[in-house]
Amino acid sequence: MVRERTSLSRLALKSCRRMLHSMTRVDWQLQQHSDKPRGFGHWRGYSKCRKCGMLLGLNTLPLPNEIDIGGEAVALICPDQYLFERHANVYH
Repeated sequence: MVRERTSLSRLALKSCRRMLHSMTRVDWQLQQHSDKPRGFGHWRGYSKCRKCGMLLGLNTLPLPNEIDIGGEAVALICPDQYLFERHANVYH
């Protein structure tokens, strides 16, 4: 299933925000298919949390054994932000 880059990145960054990450802008790269004419391929995007460095990976056309959104930033809570908010709530 081909997904549009903007909708895919919007969904992925929203998921990362829920895990308390502060992500950089998504850097998109066109992955060229060797058996297709120039310009045909699929897009892969990458982003990184500004605080902890966890990565986010996006793929507009995943193979059957791949996923379209993945990485530590989607799966794990940002340890730096979690400790900051936990510490801040102690004093309120």
